[in-house]
Amino acid sequence: MTLPVYERYRLAFATALAAAAGLKVEDVLAQVKAAEPAHGDLAFPTFGLAKTLKKSPPAIAASLAAELRVEGMQVLAAGPYVNARFSPSPFGDEVIASARDQ
Repeated sequence: MTLPVYERYRLAFATALAAAAGLKVEDVLAQVKAAEPAHGDLAFPTFGLAKTLKKSPPAIAASLAAELRVEGMQVLAAGPYVNARFSPSPFGDEVIASARDQ
């Protein structure tokens, strides 16, 4: 069974974050949520990493955002969050193709 488009993008974001932060994908995926619309489509809070990394959450978010490259997304830091905004294309194209297939 193929994942819905949104879930595939969410998984790609979580996988990239996990690799960059040295965490398990499942742990990151559990924390990736929908972002405030002004900030993007997905958000990952870095509060839990502050104690381990001995850095402030905004510094961690900035470092991770600078390192991440996820196809079809723009990744930015917003305070203590790493946010992802889906590129209108290919995301929109994939959603339309998925709807046609159903």
